[in-house]
Formats: sequence, structure tokens, C-alpha cells
Amino acid sequence: MPAMVAAAIECVEDFTASFNARNLEGMDARLRFPHIFLSGEQFALWGKLVQLPSAFFDDLSKSTGSNTLATGGMVR
Repeated sequence: MPAMVAAAIECVEDFTASFNARNLEGMDARLRFPHIFLSGEQFALWGKLVQLPSAFFDDLSKSTGSNTLATGGMVR
């Protein structure tokens, strides 16, 4: 596997592990800023670190019944 692909997979897996650990700082450490993404059908731009409120995971759990991302299943 090319090194760039392996690094990209590692980044996604590290982000997912941080998300599932409710580690906002760990999530930010895996993003480049400005960070541009789609949220549903909405374009979103985070220009700096710490864009999510500290209650993010509690609010996510209340609204969806879950606060984890799926892990594994990456093609290697």
C-alpha cells in the first residue's frame, strides 16, 4: 500500500478513536484548518481549533441515541 494511503487511513482511524473516546482535542489534532466539509447537505467551514462545544457528545447522544462512529472496515 502506498505510504500516502496508509497515512490517510491512520488519520481517519485516529480521528474515529478520538471521537469515540469523546476527545475533542484529539479530533482537532487530526484535522487541518481551515477544515471544510459537508454536514448533511450543508457546506461547513471551521477556521480554527475548538469549533465544537464541550456539550457536543451529550447533545449528540440525546438527539441520536448514539455518540460513536463505526470503526474498522477500512480497506487495506
